[in-house]
Amino acid sequence: MEDIDRIEVISGPGATLWGANAVNGVINITTKNSKDTQGLLLLAGGGTELRDFAGIRYGGALATNLHYRVYGKYFDRDSTVLPSGRDATNDWGMGQGGFRMDWDASEVNLLTLQGDLYDGRIAQPANDDISVSGGNLIGRWSHTVSELSDFKLQLYYDRTYRDIPGTFSEGLNTYDLDFQYRFPIGERQTSSGDLAIG
Repeated sequence: MEDIDRIEVISGPGATLWGANAVNGVINITTKNSKDTQGLLLLAGGGTELRDFAGIRYGGALATNLHYRVYGKYFDRDSTVLPSGRDATNDWGMGQGGFRMDWDASEVNLLTLQGDLYDGRIAQPANDDISVSGGNLIGRWSHTVSELSDFKLQLYYDRTYRDIPGTFSEGLNTYDLDFQYRFPIGERQTSSGDLAIG
């Protein structure tokens, strides 16, 4: 939550910018630039259901216009209880880590690189624990053409793996290339174009 800059809820069809699956609306979560999250942040807590969680984040600068942040976190969640009072045997836990780097290459160019890795397990009553793991990597170039015009080029890769003993296992790779261009049309209109390959 501490890294979130804003959350945009866009109702109605958004297929022109976010693809064919954005029929009923889009929830767009934008995280803070790493220069806005400098220093050390520690988080920890616990309870009856969310038994314990902890996180650490550190942000720094490699140069005047090159900032970064790294983080690591984990949580351990207790099993739920069935109406009969029995343990549902579905406790689970996960660890995650990642980084973000932002380079203000010039007044009109911003380069961002960020990635995450995670690994966890989910208990199940009959068989061994379910194993889940994966990671992602995003590279983005933002260029300002003028006060009313800019474009963004983004490359994205995601790898997820799930193994459910006694049932199935799967690995899924997702690749995505996205280009968005905002420009004025006349004095009162602004248009936005999007090219996505995934």
